Amino acid sequence: SHIAAEVALMTHPHVVLMSEDSGQENLGLTEVTQQICDVIEARGKDDHNFGVVLIPDQLLASVFEMKRLFDEVGQIYRALPE
Repeated sequence: SHIAAEVALMTHPHVVLMSEDSGQENLGLTEVTQQICDVIEARGKDDHNFGVVLIPDQLLASVFEMKRLFDEVGQIYRALPE
């Protein structure tokens, strides 16, 4: 997302999660969470117990487990009578 990239350039966050990256790599929720935790742990070792994580609003739609969940909810919704 161009907006997330522009915000990242202006705010200098410690972690930027781009939805394009997670979709192309088929990252799951576990991998995304682990990436964030790795940065938190590394910063904590340097006594930097603070930080900023930039998460674009469309990230969940690109995470593998969330795609499946959204698909299943869509199937249930379509199966319901109006």
